[in-house]
Amino acid sequence: MRPSVVLTLTEPLEAHGQEVHTLTFRSPRATDLGKAGMPFRWINGGLDMNVENIIQLAALLAAVPPSVIGNMELPEYQRVQDIILGFFPSATAPPVAPTETQEQAPADRSLTQSIGMERALTSRGSGSPVRQSSLTSLGTS
Repeated sequence: MRPSVVLTLTEPLEAHGQEVHTLTFRSPRATDLGKAGMPFRWINGGLDMNVENIIQLAALLAAVPPSVIGNMELPEYQRVQDIILGFFPSATAPPVAPTETQEQAPADRSLTQSIGMERALTSRGSGSPVRQSSLTSLGTS
């Protein structure tokens, strides 16, 4: 387990009716991701950060209301974001494309994409709809 990370705030914040000068972020657990969602995903070789999920996860890990994180000024929030992403080694390097020997056979690939899309559709916590174009682009319409 990774150690906790302490952030000294540039300006004190109020949490639970008290002035707070530091936030201590414990290591995330699987249940935290279930509650807050993944803080990022890789899209076209770039890191796509989900601000709402980062705010929710940071609040869970620091044991403060989400409004404390959400109301931070941007430079302070970016420090929090860096701490949260630091708990995920996969956030520091883009995924590696499979080599030819690792690549799946075409039939296996379409099955994997179908299963992956089904999981993505059933596990979406935001309630936002999936666009038809994203289904078509995977060859599953």
